[in-house]
Amino acid sequence: MKSHRIRHANNLPTRPLPGDKGVTRDHIDLKFCGFRFKGSVRSCIIITASGIVIGALGFAGYRLIKLYFDRKMIDATTIAEILKIMARRMPLSTKSPEALQESHSTDEVSGSNDTEVRDWLENFEVEFPRNFIQLPPIIDEYAANCPVGFEVPVIAALTAELAGCFSNVRAKYLDDKPHRVNVMVVIEAPFSSLKGLIKRMIDTLFGRRIQRDIAKVSENSGSRKIIQTLAPNVTESTMLDILGNNQGIHTILMDPETTTMVNAVRNKNNGLTYETIRKAYDNDELTRMNGRKNAPQGSFTTAINIVLTGTPEATGKFLGAEIEGGTASRMCLCMLPKLGKEIPSFPMPDGELLTQFQDQLDAWTEKYAYTTDADGNDNPVAPYETDMNYVNRALQEWLDDQYDLSQSENNPARDALRLRIASSAFNCAIVWHMLYGEPSSRQRSERKSVVDLTIYMANYFMERWLHKFGAKHNEQQAKFTAEELVKIRRTSNASKHEDCNCEIPSDPMEKGKFFESLKDDGMTDAELKAKYGLTRNQINGFIHRYRKKLKITQQDS
Repeated sequence: MKSHRIRHANNLPTRPLPGDKGVTRDHIDLKFCGFRFKGSVRSCIIITASGIVIGALGFAGYRLIKLYFDRKMIDATTIAEILKIMARRMPLSTKSPEALQESHSTDEVSGSNDTEVRDWLENFEVEFPRNFIQLPPIIDEYAANCPVGFEVPVIAALTAELAGCFSNVRAKYLDDKPHRVNVMVVIEAPFSSLKGLIKRMIDTLFGRRIQRDIAKVSENSGSRKIIQTLAPNVTESTMLDILGNNQGIHTILMDPETTTMVNAVRNKNNGLTYETIRKAYDNDELTRMNGRKNAPQGSFTTAINIVLTGTPEATGKFLGAEIEGGTASRMCLCMLPKLGKEIPSFPMPDGELLTQFQDQLDAWTEKYAYTTDADGNDNPVAPYETDMNYVNRALQEWLDDQYDLSQSENNPARDALRLRIASSAFNCAIVWHMLYGEPSSRQRSERKSVVDLTIYMANYFMERWLHKFGAKHNEQQAKFTAEELVKIRRTSNASKHEDCNCEIPSDPMEKGKFFESLKDDGMTDAELKAKYGLTRNQINGFIHRYRKKLKITQQDS
């Protein structure tokens, strides 16, 4: 028996008549919003259910993707709020002032011990997690495969070395002054911490540059050779030759032992001095005038980047006496962790991938540093300026937060150091900005990666420097402040006494009162003797008789 249907004008089926069976196998003809479906009820149900499931899965996928990019692409307002929260955090160390003083004293004498290194690194990683920070090309390849705890030293060392490829790139900083890629890195490495891996990484990636420079030195033909590889123990004459011939292009000084640098700056015949390092950080000029005909003459720009590795003790010897001079604050301090039971591996790019990296370095060097003509002469390229205002905005927030934090901590060292650290972080950011191909305002993800890495490294450099030299800096500042106050008081009193043309009273009572008043104002016995020609015993005698008579007078009254 056939089933009977009663259809409305809109072709939608009504409830089946009594006695109908197999409703799901019946055929229907639906028209809805311009769409038409012809088939069985079962097919309609299956298609409808499938659509609902697919829609739910699609919506869930959309939410997951949106959540991921929301975490990756935080807007400027959110970044500012995060920085303000970070600024209100408690100081990293919870030790008592006495314990901190003891730890810094130990650090200056024998270097950081294993426990101190491990505790500092663990505290910093908890306070400043590095999650969701995407690293620039090339740097990411090495940092992803290095031993745990080596990431920041690897980033810093590669940044200083890669800066040589972008030597003539400039970007305006917060002070509206064009900055260049001036980066100086000192990596502290406890005993048996495999600091040699840093040198092997540099020797491998920059092998072509190193071999080219070796060939240039051995040729010794003419002065138009730019050398970007330098050892710290060069003579003054050789140092000036290289800086002059480089014509403002960076040379990178790398040594696996900070002790070599310590000996170099202490040697009067050596070309590398603390003054040269400070000038190189700011690209100031050095002047040279001598009788050698082929030697560079006149004034030329100083451009030196530094990568050093050494023990904490050697680092203290190199920079401990340069806190006031300013050399220490120009260094980006990093720390390698103490090794555990197993020896970690560091697989580095080789073969075709390494060749691709080296080809890219050569291409960047020719575009942003110098070119070599057919005669083998090296010529600097024209300066190239890039826009990095987006980094400046983030660093201004960071500077403000560091100032507020220095006031809440009562820590003058943080306030004094924040400007220099921000400047160093900006110089590093120029390199990362170029590695990303100068991301535009539409490339939010790349720009955010540059900003995140800049703020993270600024925090690292700040906290490491404060832990290493902060207490000593504050001690020096307190001492200088006290000496300055004493000097001001003495100068003020001396000026007041010099202006005083008062004569010594003739009355013995008034004479004692007169000298007591001068001594209360801070005038010394030597000054009194020079001015009035009286010995200390004579002056004290007048004062003693005055006080004695004053006491008797008070008792009688």
